[in-house]
Amino acid sequence: MALSQTTLRSILVEILSVDERYIVPKQGNWFTPIASLYVSDRPATWIAYRIQRTRPRTMPGFWNPTGLVEESFAVFVSELVLQIVGTDAEVIAMSTAHWLHREDVKAAFDAEDACLMASGSNYTVTDFYQDGDNNVLAYNVRMLVEWTGSLLPTVARTRLRTATITGATEISGDI
Repeated sequence: MALSQTTLRSILVEILSVDERYIVPKQGNWFTPIASLYVSDRPATWIAYRIQRTRPRTMPGFWNPTGLVEESFAVFVSELVLQIVGTDAEVIAMSTAHWLHREDVKAAFDAEDACLMASGSNYTVTDFYQDGDNNVLAYNVRMLVEWTGSLLPTVARTRLRTATITGATEISGDI
């Protein structure tokens, strides 16, 4: 398992009280729910998300949970960024400070072999530019998540195929 942009979205859909259409990746060329160009009625609140960075916390190791198949695993720490815009933005941003105590949040992250870390969580307020409309406030939440990623040994010990600058495919070293 791994914490990815897709699994993060699933977690956010599960724990936030926002229409799931309005939980979107935080990237410039993505659908912006606040833009009237894309929706006839603007949402009250929407949330952009991104896994900003991930770093390994442990060296990869092997374990044998079932006695049949050995898996490669490593522990990672990822920094998550949420940008919340709209009428409930401040309330949702402030509520993230309580996520460590919510059983539904713990369960949603646990399903992905992840857990929120008590340190490193904060939020800041910035302006959000709306292409000619009045700017609104955006609440930018940052939090750390520790998670375990694993691979079956057939994948973990396989050579990766990579593309070179010329576009040709070559075999790279073992992972």
